[in-house]
Amino acid sequence: MSQTFTNDDAKGINFTGKDLSNCVFQQCNLSSTVFESCDLTGVIFDRCFTEENAFTSFSKANCTESMWRGCRLTESNFNDTNLAGARFRNTDISGSSCRDSHWDDSRLDDVDFSLVDFDLASFRNVKVLRVKFKPALVTSTRHFLRLLKQKQTAKHTIFTSGTELSPFIEYCSREYRLSLLLLEIEQLPFLSKIPRVLFAAIIGLVSDFGHSLKRWAISSLLMVSVFAGYFAQFKSQVFSGYSDAWHHSLLHFINQGNFQAATNGPVQTSLNVLGYFMLGILISIITNRFVSRW
Repeated sequence: MSQTFTNDDAKGINFTGKDLSNCVFQQCNLSSTVFESCDLTGVIFDRCFTEENAFTSFSKANCTESMWRGCRLTESNFNDTNLAGARFRNTDISGSSCRDSHWDDSRLDDVDFSLVDFDLASFRNVKVLRVKFKPALVTSTRHFLRLLKQKQTAKHTIFTSGTELSPFIEYCSREYRLSLLLLEIEQLPFLSKIPRVLFAAIIGLVSDFGHSLKRWAISSLLMVSVFAGYFAQFKSQVFSGYSDAWHHSLLHFINQGNFQAATNGPVQTSLNVLGYFMLGILISIITNRFVSRW
């Protein structure tokens, strides 16, 4: 039997395993509320929210054909939740865990998915109008280096044709290729892993930059500044000060500087190589932005 909840009616209540199909939760404070393994078929969540440092758990709940309007349920638990046919509008679930969740045939309109963990989630024939998306899993160097002691690769998100969300598809494609690479590396002996892990770590470093020109610029300036600090500290007899050393580093970073034995040729060569490496990343970022707009 359908029921309507308002304000604090459902706050902190454990509904585990209950049949709440077709119920209405209107402007409810769902802090610490548990809907695990509930039947939430056709339920309407209207302007529901959680308090700061509180969350709601929908783990293993059946939320098919549910409607979510104007909700703010950040850092909640949607693990193994069935959201097939659900409709989300103007809703924020950023920072939530949605592992093994099912979003098939759902409709997403103005939803904030920032830093949501979608490992092994399913998106089939999803209609997307406006979504803010930032992957929770970043393909970082540390992710690859864990392979030296990690025995099992994390599973990744499942997307199929019909999902109308280019950032999701781009993320999925990258993570799928990554999972195949990690699986291959895992099966090798420890010593054979090392060179492959280091190579893969470089790929991860490049991947971390994504489409961010700001991140690229900050990283480049940091590299130039670190080398400038080295020259200013250990080659102080050559440079008048840090600004002079920084200018020298910048010229070598853009491969316009002159080699001087007094300022350590190998270090300058390393800076030149890093400059070429970062130039390649810059070209990749610009190309990706152009292709995305096209």
